[in-house]
Amino acid sequence: MLDDLKKIEELIVYSFNSGPKQYRTCIIQRYMERPLLVYKRKFDIRVFALVTYISNFERGEGVLRGWFYEEGYIRTSCKEYNLSAGCDNQFMHLTNDAVQKQS
Repeated sequence: MLDDLKKIEELIVYSFNSGPKQYRTCIIQRYMERPLLVYKRKFDIRVFALVTYISNFERGEGVLRGWFYEEGYIRTSCKEYNLSAGCDNQFMHLTNDAVQKQS
């Protein structure tokens, strides 16, 4: 976990300090190849965080800050997760409400 946070920090610092000096926005997410399961179904935990990086372009340094909203929610897929079934079944992989309503 700490290694992942360090990689995120390095990515933010590098991308915001390189190239043209302008405001940038980025979204960082990761697909879990070996997910935890609840009742044999994939799930995701939606929590919200805000990370800001204020750069001093001339010095090539800045201040990285983060905030975390304590409330969140969990969504599950409607089909059991089974890798031997292949990757074609989107209902097994996705937890989006719009996708689950179609099943």
